[in-house]
Amino acid sequence: MQPATPAAVAAGLREAGYRVTVNAPAAGEAPSLSVVAGKYELDMWFSGCQAGSCARVTVSLGWELGADDPDLAFLNEWNSDAFTQAYVYEDAYYLDSTLTLRGGHTRAALRAWLSDYLSDVAEFGARLP
Repeated sequence: MQPATPAAVAAGLREAGYRVTVNAPAAGEAPSLSVVAGKYELDMWFSGCQAGSCARVTVSLGWELGADDPDLAFLNEWNSDAFTQAYVYEDAYYLDSTLTLRGGHTRAALRAWLSDYLSDVAEFGARLP
């Protein structure tokens, strides 16, 4: 069992072959990571952190909308049948997933979570309107 810390998550992702940068948090901000997974540059941030231990980690990737209006029917359909959550924010589609860390995590669970997320990223990106 790995501790629920940003350092443990970063180490587990590096061990799995991802390129990870630990971002220095600004005052009052939660810890975050930048993760390169193949052709994707992912943002990860931690929440519910106290004394260096965090309750959750969330991964996110965005796609610009361009000149088109967001397709809310597409987002609703995706969200009704997917583990990840899709939404629109500031003229971009986003796809997020959150892993609970409270109590610790295994590296196998961390790898499976990110692998599942990346599968959804590929499918979501291919289906974008």
